[in-house]
Amino acid sequence: MNLQKRQDRAAFRRKAGTILLTGLLAAVLCACGNKGEAVATEAETQAQTVTETKTETPVETETPAAVTVTMEELIKANRTDELLKKYDSFCTNIEQYDKDQASIQPFFSNYADADGFYYADSSFESFTPDGVEMCEYDPETSVYTKLLNASREPYDLEDQKNCMFTEESTLKETIIDCKEEGGKLLVKTELAPEDSILFSDDMELKDGDSLVLTYEFDAETYALLADVTYIHSADGTEREFSRNTVSYNVEKPERIKEMLACIAAEEPNRTLTIELDPGTETEQTFEMKVRKDDLAGPLLPEGYNNLYSDEACTQIFTGNKEAGQDVFVYSCQDKQ
Repeated sequence: MNLQKRQDRAAFRRKAGTILLTGLLAAVLCACGNKGEAVATEAETQAQTVTETKTETPVETETPAAVTVTMEELIKANRTDELLKKYDSFCTNIEQYDKDQASIQPFFSNYADADGFYYADSSFESFTPDGVEMCEYDPETSVYTKLLNASREPYDLEDQKNCMFTEESTLKETIIDCKEEGGKLLVKTELAPEDSILFSDDMELKDGDSLVLTYEFDAETYALLADVTYIHSADGTEREFSRNTVSYNVEKPERIKEMLACIAAEEPNRTLTIELDPGTETEQTFEMKVRKDDLAGPLLPEGYNNLYSDEACTQIFTGNKEAGQDVFVYSCQDKQ
């Protein structure tokens, strides 16, 4: 199960990833003909006629083979770096039912290839190629913002390493059924009520409710193909909460191409410079190029919450007054 953490936000969204159990046990149909024999007496005729027994060959249907696999193996196989060893790209699309169970709506999607990692929902999109520079897109305003990581630490969210699963919750799932059929590995799991409550606060679960998940993997690579999450109520009823479908070797979307252009910032461009702890032993300077029509901003280290226009860090920076001009700003640890 994947409880997705939303990028670049203080409050991360959680999501339950899931599965689709496709395939029922095939019935074996076996039709046998009747054995018949006719024999004439010598008094009636000198010829003897014998009707030989006819038996139809049973129609054999392959029974799904039982498979032993662990959640640890499935998690490892679906880490982003492992998937990109086998595929040029992949894309996940998560859909979630509304509270009234009346309709299912797009929730969010991910895309990854050798150029970086993309996340999108209805109000926010981001692309991270290297953990140093990244781009955000606002669907409402159609504005691109280039971000510079000045946090002194690599921008490395856990969900980029494995956007299929959140390991903490997935490792608590218990496999209750696992079989191979038609080149697919079909896995069904459950999460105990006490764990379901802890990891699924956005589902509005009641006491005694638990999660049941069905997964469909490629039987050879263990790459996730689809999943569905169900809420199992204490009264025995069950309802679908969300579903996920995964596609591989997907062509790069046009939005990501534009976000890469934003990050490349070819001329005409301007320069954004950020200096941390000016005039101290820990002084450090970060610089990036920005397209003149794009917005820009930094991701600051913990404890650095403001930008200043002066080296002494006394004048709060309120934005550059002339669009398209170079910007030089400062930041220091918050003063107590």
